[in-house]
Amino acid sequence: MVTLDGTRTFFITLELCAGGALDKHLAAERRASAGASADASAGARAGAGASSPPRLVRVCANRGCSITHPENTLPALAAAVELGCEQLEFDVRCTSDLQLVLLHDPSVDRTTDGSGNVWELTYAELSALDASATHPYTGPTRIPTLEEALSATPAS
Repeated sequence: MVTLDGTRTFFITLELCAGGALDKHLAAERRASAGASADASAGARAGAGASSPPRLVRVCANRGCSITHPENTLPALAAAVELGCEQLEFDVRCTSDLQLVLLHDPSVDRTTDGSGNVWELTYAELSALDASATHPYTGPTRIPTLEEALSATPAS
C-alpha cells in the first residue's frame, strides 16, 4: 500500500513469476524461517530464545476471492478466509442514506443487475440488487454493508 499525496492510497499487486527476484526472496525467507524454527526448538531446550525474521509478504485477497465469487461480497470474503488468506481487501462506498457498503465501482452497473451511482441510491435500493448477476457464481448475492462484512470476518 502506498500513499502518494496524503489523500489517495494505492494498493499495488505484485505478480509472482517463477525464477523472479521476489520468488528467490520468498524461498530464502522460507529457508530462514525453517532454520529459525529449528534454532528456536534447540534454544528452547537450552533455555535461550530465538526470534524469527520478519515476514515481508502477506497473502491478501483483493475484493475477497473474486475469481470464484462475486467481488466484495460475503461469499467472496468467506472463501478467501477459508483459503487461508492473511488479509482481506475490499472497497467501501457510501449510499444516499449514508450506509457504508462494499462496492468497488462508483456505479452498480458492472457488478450487479441494476444501474446507477452508489451515492444516488439508498441502501434499500442497493440491497434489492443481485451482485452475482454478471459473475458465473450461482445464486443471488446481496451487496453487504461494511458492518456485515466486518462481523462476518475473523478479527485476526
